[in-house]
Amino acid sequence: MKTYIFSQMYADDVKNSEYSNLISRCCKYSKYLSFDYFWCDALKKPDNPPVEKILKYEVCDFEKMLTAEAKMNWTKAGVPLYPLTTPTMVGKYFEINEDTKNFVLSFGNLFSYWSDAVWNMRGDPLKSYNYEPAQNLIFYRSDKSVFFLSETHEGYCFLYPNDNEDVSDIVDKPGWRECK
Repeated sequence: MKTYIFSQMYADDVKNSEYSNLISRCCKYSKYLSFDYFWCDALKKPDNPPVEKILKYEVCDFEKMLTAEAKMNWTKAGVPLYPLTTPTMVGKYFEINEDTKNFVLSFGNLFSYWSDAVWNMRGDPLKSYNYEPAQNLIFYRSDKSVFFLSETHEGYCFLYPNDNEDVSDIVDKPGWRECK
């Protein structure tokens, strides 16, 4: 299995059609997705925040379903096995379907949206009224191994394609390189 990294040190962001292509490919080869969801009490919730539209597809106790092989894959990929200890930060896991795919596609880019929401909340939570504060998007195959992992604040992401998963039109774009 090859590993590819995208870093904002070498490119601006994954956005527009490149973002759409990346998310579509992640959904093709994955069965689940997750992100860390942050809600600050000082933030007044909009009437219908986007994440609440997909909560019906949430997979509870996802981490308890991990096999020993999936745990090893997570360790290699650098995915934390336990949720963050911050009481307002929650790891959310979802089945991939048209609704959850459209939810992720609605952001339009990989780093700017996901990180701006959280950074805005640290300064003045009320300025983030229209943002859904989520970060660290991850896609998992049906065996719960990691296909794609993003580290929002660090500005990088990884693709872990198997030999039979074609990601050539993603990794040939600026900012992507193979990890040796």
